[in-house]
This record gives sequence, C-alpha cells and structure tokens, in this order.
Amino acid sequence: MTTIGTRTNGSPRVWIEGSRLDRAGFQPSTRYRLEIDEADQSILLRLDPQGERIVSRRAKGEAVSPVVEIASVKALSVFDGLEQLAIRFECGFIRISPAASDRRKLERSMRLRHRLAKGDPLRVGSVSTGLGVLALAMHEGLQNAGLESTLAFSVEIDQGYQDHSQQANPVWAADTVAIAAPMQEVAFDPQLLASLPQIDIIEAGIPCTAHSVAGRAKKGLAMPEHDPVAGHLVAGFLAIVAACNPAVVVVENVVQYMQSASFAILSNQLTEWGYDVRSTVLSGEDYGCLEHRRVWPWWPLHPALTSTLTPWHRSRRRNLSWATFSKTSLPTMRAGRRWLVSGQRKSVTSPLARASGCRPLVRTRPRSQR
Repeated sequence: MTTIGTRTNGSPRVWIEGSRLDRAGFQPSTRYRLEIDEADQSILLRLDPQGERIVSRRAKGEAVSPVVEIASVKALSVFDGLEQLAIRFECGFIRISPAASDRRKLERSMRLRHRLAKGDPLRVGSVSTGLGVLALAMHEGLQNAGLESTLAFSVEIDQGYQDHSQQANPVWAADTVAIAAPMQEVAFDPQLLASLPQIDIIEAGIPCTAHSVAGRAKKGLAMPEHDPVAGHLVAGFLAIVAACNPAVVVVENVVQYMQSASFAILSNQLTEWGYDVRSTVLSGEDYGCLEHRRVWPWWPLHPALTSTLTPWHRSRRRNLSWATFSKTSLPTMRAGRRWLVSGQRKSVTSPLARASGCRPLVRTRPRSQR
C-alpha cells in the first residue's frame, strides 16, 4: 500500500522505492514504459529496453536503492478522488491500482449520486428482515423526505416470517429477491453472495438473543460471542455488506450491543472501509410504544452524506402531558375482554405515566360491556 503524495508545486505524485523494485527487475538505469488502463483504473509499468522512462537511484550511505517516481498529472488523473493505492510487483511488471477500500468508496458514492441525479428509486437490502418493520419504516421515511426506494432483497432465516412479510408488508416489490436462509449461509456461499445486487442502503436487525440482559442470563454466557447460535453473526453480516457495498448501513439492536466485541469488530471494519459511524439511543415510550424499551440504532454512512444530516429523532412526547400524548398518539384498541385506556385524564394517572410496561395501561372491561 502507498499513499498518493504531493510535490512542492501541489501536483500529485507516486513514489516507489526499495528492494521490491529490484526483485521485479526494476534496477537503477533500466528502462520501462508506462501504460494507463482506464477501464481497470490502474497504471501498468513494464520493463522495455525502448521505454521512455528510466528507473532512478537513491544512495543511502553505500547502499543504492532503485526509485520510480510518477508525477504526471495526466497519468495520475485515473486516481482522482482516491488516497490509497495497492501495488503489485511481478517479474518485469508492476501494477498500481486503487486500494480496495478506496475503490469501493468511490463506486458507492458515484452509484448513489447517479441514482439521485436521475431520480431513480434507491435500492435497499434487508438482512434479518423478520416481519419487515424496519424495512417499512425505512421506505416510509425516505418517501417522506421525497425519495423513492425499492426493496432489492430480503435475507431471513424464518420462512414463516418471510412469507407473512411478503403477504402483508407493502415494502415488497414484484422483483424483490427473497432469500430464506441464515445470513452466515448467504455470506459464505460464493455463488449466492455474488448474485446479490449492488445497493444504496442496507438495514439489519442483527439478532440480539446473545446480547440482551435476559438472553445472556438465560444462556449463562460470559460474553455474547460465546453463543453458538447468534454470537458470530457479525462475520456474516460484514461479508454481505462487503458484497453489496451500500452507501448507508442501518443496524438496530439492544443497547448492550454497543459494549460487545461484535460491535467493536463491526464498527472498526466499517470505519476502515470509509464509513462514518454514528449512533443514538431511542426510548420506545417517547414514540407511542407501550413498552419502556430502549433500542440502539446506528448508521455508518459514506462521508459525503454526513454534512447534509440534521437531527432526525425527536420525542413526540416532548412538551406534552401524558394525557394529551396518549390521547393523540395511542389508539384505542379493543380485543377480547381487554381494551386500552383512551387517554382521558380520569383513566391516565401519574403512575400510568411512569409505567415501564403495557400492563398498567390495560384493564378488564366492565361486566356490563362483555
């Protein structure tokens, strides 16, 4: 790996020095030619007695090192927008190409900009879809912001959930690919992984059974990653992200996930791939949920997107009394012999406002109404 440097006049340059050149046959005073492969976005250096370029030398005491410097603005324009380069040395041949992480970063940025410029729907992938609550919220949120989206594929281990989601969830399109398999099976099946389309956004509810307080206590886990069922899923998810190369990654999990080794691996790897990782904690009761449930969504983004972000999560309950909030936000639900209070002050008391679960909000219907 090498970095594109800058000369004193501000023009870019690539500097290669050392025994690697010598082993490839690029010894001081030998001639070579430079070729530009625009299709592959790379520069090729080939030994050629008639070549227009000559390998330079640099003395360090008695030792002499071969040096190749590329300072042609025209040649290096093939790397515009990139920082890191990978160099492959072979006998009589050197290939200089973008580092994989930089190439992927440029590809996803250009793909997203192209779709937005044309007004095409953004393509979304879903992993551990379940019934598709997060997938639908993603679709509706983008729609409210003036952006159309389409569900490109869904990976779900439970066939029953996936069948029900296809039937009842409007986020599914006619061409959505349904993959009924564990994410780790998809991730390490070369043929299946290669068939996944390039997408703009990927969302996932990585199973939390190994990370929640209840899950760890029930299974007696010293650490979440000890769970043979859900402790290793970070590896599979990263493989899917690498294959699809989305510009935005949205993951939801329990708050305890942020302290896990899985998140450290996930966050560090995505950061190395060029994503800007952000997160927050959301409380369910602030958004009309009956349970006092805290979730931790986090969203690695392409850096070009971060400057346009504004705070998006704001409690609907802010500045409202509990009675007003429940009356406007919580529907009256009747089922069997129980119903939810309607939000009237007579039925919504201070203890109810502080309740952590839905049980205090549900009461038995009077015998006269049964």
